[in-house]
Amino acid sequence: MAAVVARLAQITEEHPYLKPTGTEPTPHQLLYFVRRCREYIIMRNSQEALSCIERIQRSLKYEIAQIRDAFRRFDHDGSNYLDQNEYKYLCAYLGWR
Repeated sequence: MAAVVARLAQITEEHPYLKPTGTEPTPHQLLYFVRRCREYIIMRNSQEALSCIERIQRSLKYEIAQIRDAFRRFDHDGSNYLDQNEYKYLCAYLGWR
């Protein structure tokens, strides 16, 4: 159980938006699994807690891949930074004027 608790702590440290505060205007969809994991830890149900951890890790991996892909789409010069024009195109793409 200690390993599950440590892994959940590591995930929430690496991704602070997954630390539930109860005041999130639009909570991240993975907060449900973070909360469920904590409930399973309290109930000492390590198998279900581990299942939540695995779900969170899979989802984070997928999200990070999507973000990298979107960033590459707008980083035309391959500098790993968005210059003013690239940022302008990104904002237009997202509907931000």
